[in-house]
Amino acid sequence: MKSRSNGSLWHSWLGIALIIGCAFTLLVVSGCGKGKGGGNTPEKTVQNMFDAIKDKDLDGMLACFAPDVREMFDEMIKAEGKEKLEEQLLRGEEKVGKLEILSTDIKGDWADVETSVTVDGKADKDTVKLHKIGGVWLVDMTEEEKKGMKAMLEMMKDPDAMKKMMEGMTEAMKEGMKGAPEKPE
Repeated sequence: MKSRSNGSLWHSWLGIALIIGCAFTLLVVSGCGKGKGGGNTPEKTVQNMFDAIKDKDLDGMLACFAPDVREMFDEMIKAEGKEKLEEQLLRGEEKVGKLEILSTDIKGDWADVETSVTVDGKADKDTVKLHKIGGVWLVDMTEEEKKGMKAMLEMMKDPDAMKKMMEGMTEAMKEGMKGAPEKPE
C-alpha cells in the first residue's frame, strides 16, 4: 500500500503498524466481519475495508488483508494487545465520513485503487494495493513493506530495541521541526 498523505485513514493504520509500532491483538480471522472481507473486485474490497473501519470492526477490516499480512498482524496482536491496535487502527473518536474511489489500475493479479477518504471533514488521497488470491481481491503489501513489518515484529520482541527506535524517531521529529515557522498566537 502506498500512501500520498501523512494524515490519511489508510496511512494511519499502516504507518502505525510499520513505523510507530503500535500494534494489536487479532483473533484468527477465518472469514470476514459481518459477512464481508475480500471482494470480487478491487473496489469492493476497498469499500468493505472502509465500511469495517467506519463500523469499528477490526476483524472485518483485517479480513480484507492477504493471509500472510493477517498473520503478521496476529503476531503484533500477541505482542501488544488487541485493544491498543483497535484504538490506533480504527481511528479512536475521529469521525470517518466517506470513501470515494477515484481510479483503479489492474495489472494481472495486482491492482492499485486510488481513493479519497474523509476523516473529521478533511479529505485525503491514497492508493491501496490489492492482490487477487484464490479469486478474491485482498489488500496486500509490497515485499519491501512486508520486510519492514517483519523487522518491526522482531523489534517488538525486544523492548530495549523498541525503546531506542522510538527515541530515535522522537529526536528525528524534533530535528525536522527546527527552523519550522512557529504557530501564530
